Amino acid sequence: SIPIGQSLFHFVMGGGGPVGVLSVNVRGARALVTKSFSGKCRAYCTVCFENQTCKTKVADNSIHPNWDETFAFDIFAGPAQQLTFSVWEKGPFPNQDECLGTLAIKLDFSQEFSEEREHPLVLSGKGESQISLFLQFSRTE
Repeated sequence: SIPIGQSLFHFVMGGGGPVGVLSVNVRGARALVTKSFSGKCRAYCTVCFENQTCKTKVADNSIHPNWDETFAFDIFAGPAQQLTFSVWEKGPFPNQDECLGTLAIKLDFSQEFSEEREHPLVLSGKGESQISLFLQFSRTE
């Protein structure tokens, strides 16, 4: 049987317990391209890693949102893994949110790291939006 909180993927990839923790701080974004007539944006960011998705709060009325939210993910032994960010504009009605841009980062957990920087978003339209992140991996072994 698989212990609670661990997926079959983790066991197939060669591990029992986690080998470390990935801390992801989504600082904010700048120069978002809104679809709104007002020029203001109600934006949030989703962070996807393996089978987990986390979401920041909605930052109202800004094309330069500041979220400063941190999410932690247990890291299990295995190959390099991808972390995906999507910045969304909250729609006026449920299920009408629109993706403003995405970023995919391939991470190698063979050694500890700590990095803070802005990354360009791959946009669905024109513009040069950025997302500001702080990523840190610490081993628990």
